[in-house]
Amino acid sequence: MNSYDEQRFEMVRICASILTTHATEIANLPAAKDEADWLTGRALVVDTLAKRANENLTATTAAKSALTELLIPATLRISQPAAAYAYLRNKADLEKILGISESALRETKDAFIDDEAQTIHDKVAPIVAAEQGMSPNAQPRPIQAFGIDSTALADLQRLILAYSAAVDSPRNAQIQVKSVNEAIPAELTTINDRLARAMDRLMILFKTSGTTLYADWFNGRVIKRSTPEDKPVPTTNPSPVGPVA
Repeated sequence: MNSYDEQRFEMVRICASILTTHATEIANLPAAKDEADWLTGRALVVDTLAKRANENLTATTAAKSALTELLIPATLRISQPAAAYAYLRNKADLEKILGISESALRETKDAFIDDEAQTIHDKVAPIVAAEQGMSPNAQPRPIQAFGIDSTALADLQRLILAYSAAVDSPRNAQIQVKSVNEAIPAELTTINDRLARAMDRLMILFKTSGTTLYADWFNGRVIKRSTPEDKPVPTTNPSPVGPVA
């Protein structure tokens, strides 16, 4: 992880800590609680990838469990709509592979959940690539019309990497540090983009709450860049400081 990504990850850690400190207040707004839970999970993903990159992974049972709860829904988010796509295209063999149920995934041994997820990713990715740019109104409907795109696949791939790194699985030995290092900045960009588009905007509801949450949040959202040319970029966010992309 380069120095800028380390600074971005530190921002993520700080923001997650702020939300934990103000958990009771956050819980009063369900949308904010959802975003806080999401951030906690994604911070774990980056932490796991970073440890794997440094070949210093010591994932706890709790961390493995949390990653499982991220990976299974993300896998189903791809597999179930893709199975519907396969059925409507009369691709019975593909439908059988993609139609794995949640219960079947949960009954899979920990060491092989990532293999199941990778198989689904690898079956769907060529379809997404082949049909990219097609109108969702085309007949028969392209896979994008089923809510599956390259962004969703990239998200699933990063979760597979994190899970594989944390769990003693056959895939674990195959994980290359290069692929992990490529996944980290993409994950941090995804996190920062969602914070800017969701939680930053929800914070206005806490501005007059009488607590320090609003100020703490936007102070925490600053990435403390270390070089003169990396000055914080001014934003139009109505906050004391404003987030830095």
